[in-house]
Amino acid sequence: MTPKERVLTALRHEEPDRVPLGEFAIDYAVIEKILGRKSYLRGKRQLIEAMWEGRRDEAVESMQRDSVELTLELGLDMVRVDLVPDKDREFPRPRRIDDETWEDEWGAVYRFSELTHDVMLLKAPDKTPPPYEDPAEVREGLRIPTASELEVVDYVLEKLGDTHFIWTSPGTWAPGLPFPSALWVEPWIMALVEDPQGVRQSHLRAAGHVGRAARFWREKGIDGLCGGEDLGFNSGPFMSPKQFRDLFLPGYQAQAQAAHEAGLPLMFHSCGNLTAIWDGLAETGFDAYQAIQPEEDLAELKRRHGQDLGLWGGVSCHNLVVKPPDEIREETKWACETCMPGGGFILGSSHSIGVGVPPENFRAMCETAREYGRYST
Repeated sequence: MTPKERVLTALRHEEPDRVPLGEFAIDYAVIEKILGRKSYLRGKRQLIEAMWEGRRDEAVESMQRDSVELTLELGLDMVRVDLVPDKDREFPRPRRIDDETWEDEWGAVYRFSELTHDVMLLKAPDKTPPPYEDPAEVREGLRIPTASELEVVDYVLEKLGDTHFIWTSPGTWAPGLPFPSALWVEPWIMALVEDPQGVRQSHLRAAGHVGRAARFWREKGIDGLCGGEDLGFNSGPFMSPKQFRDLFLPGYQAQAQAAHEAGLPLMFHSCGNLTAIWDGLAETGFDAYQAIQPEEDLAELKRRHGQDLGLWGGVSCHNLVVKPPDEIREETKWACETCMPGGGFILGSSHSIGVGVPPENFRAMCETAREYGRYST
């Protein structure tokens, strides 16, 4: 089987020749150690600084090349592609407060995280920045990315589109700089109490966008989409099972249906221990659930819902950072043995390959999956 065939077979809950391998994301620090050169793919601070310094084309060329070479080097079956900022878009460097903190002219404050190497949005702007003068065309309500925003997508499709499963997010909005933030969490949770119908309607409205985006991406040659939102803490979801069914499930079902009608599988990413809402999640129609936390019982999830919900994960991100390769091999072997029967399983980390993962652990996971994840013929 080709990697593309392997993934599509697993997502149909059929048994491929072996368990597919894929990651939601792989951070630049691990990529650099594997490929032996500087990389801007998932480049975090160094990608942001390259954009501030006007080195956009250098960064994009790295992202193109490394997306392909890393996939082939590790034998991955799935490749993530993302839009990149338009070649004519400028990102002024904010004022430096200290070595790890910046403030822009509108009052937003950003700080470097030593743990993840992200530059985080720490404080929202005091003034509203002027709107971006977007050169993109809008067609039937969908923003169509510019040619330069699609440079990584087009390159990877040209090199690997015939053989590998290429996926992206349903979004087609103008990409900016990757500033993660936790500022959304409090108002998001408050909306569950103060405006529950607004939450419900926003998820239902999103189905229209997912359908339009899925048709666009299908025409481009993309094989699948992965959307989602973070729904919980390690201790449990932000909402009750009833709230999930009332406010989230109808919209999620509509989104999955829209993607399927356009001819693409729709996978779902969420951080958090979602054990309490597994039953609802299995009714969404999503083709796979990614970022299965170590706090969730993977064997029980497979037993209860493996026939309805594809599972993408299996190896603890924490263990990938702190455990030796032999223990990673044992964990990978267990995940394969537990989840591969009947198909519907993609082997990966419990979230993504972060900056602290030793390359030998990542390689041990991939090599073990290829060795122990083979189906009988």
